[in-house]
Amino acid sequence: MVEPQTLPPPQAAAKLNDEGKFAEAKALLSDMVEKGEKSPPAFLQMARALRGLKDLEAARSVEERALALFPQNVNVKLQVANALSSDRNFDRALNLLSPLLEEGKTDAPLFVGASIALRGLARGDEAEMLELRGLETHPEQPGLVRRRAIVLSQNKRFRELIDLFDGKEALARQPWAGALLDEAKKALADQPGTVEADEDDTDPGAMLARVATVPTEPQRVEPVPSQTIEAAPLSPYATETASPARPTTSVPSYTPGARSGSPENSTSSPMRTSSSGARPSPSQTERPRPTPSLEPAYVERRSGSRGFVMFLIGLLVLIAAAYGAHVAGFIDLTPIFDSVSKLVQAAR
Repeated sequence: MVEPQTLPPPQAAAKLNDEGKFAEAKALLSDMVEKGEKSPPAFLQMARALRGLKDLEAARSVEERALALFPQNVNVKLQVANALSSDRNFDRALNLLSPLLEEGKTDAPLFVGASIALRGLARGDEAEMLELRGLETHPEQPGLVRRRAIVLSQNKRFRELIDLFDGKEALARQPWAGALLDEAKKALADQPGTVEADEDDTDPGAMLARVATVPTEPQRVEPVPSQTIEAAPLSPYATETASPARPTTSVPSYTPGARSGSPENSTSSPMRTSSSGARPSPSQTERPRPTPSLEPAYVERRSGSRGFVMFLIGLLVLIAAAYGAHVAGFIDLTPIFDSVSKLVQAAR
């Protein structure tokens, strides 16, 4: 195994940073960075060591110097953009990476960095297109696949996450991939009606078993309004129809002045029965029986009797006036009396 001391300082510092020995990496690169040597990796590993030591101000200063010294270096722009995204400065990170994408560069870390910046700016649709474009160019690049898998897991798109690893057995065996896949399978198993990734969808018995175990929500049956209408006591004066009940929510109101056979009251007859044809029992009613009122037929009959009485009274008054005129000598009713006497005798 090659010792870090035998490597060039930037490579040795990268190894130390990987091991978490940030103070040693910083000490190894301090002279090179202070002298401003033309070594982009030295500045990048120095900034990485300073961020590992939580010295963010010093790290940002080194990153700005690297951008100024190496403005065309893609690796410098990528690492500084990722550092800016970690500081939630997504706008500036995207400004560093967009020109590279417009130039047609297709480096996998470029797609990853731009995706992080776009999603940080809530531009998910653009990030989605960029991620798919990157996977189309680098279908098995670990950084791109990992980034896409994390996005799918965060958005609970577990089925797509599992499909992402189809044909990528080597990547699926990575610890980070295994953790994401286990989480996705567990989430799908906990969801009713879903099928786990390793189940055989072609087995009819398994399909029927899954359907039988899926909990079904009971259907809510709306209550059907009762068609039974209370039969009110018949009025002693009624002929063919009974008196209408007082208006309720289930019985239409009686229209004053309408005849018993009119359309207004044709549906409110208390003689209607339930759909079975039986007269409703008192236990089926919801309100006390209403007091019967005068029937329209009775009102019509009473009006006719009053008219007949008035006719008789008028006739008697006319006869009395004629007889008075006869007695006074104004008219002679003798022939009429003789005719009436003959009719009475003939009737006997």
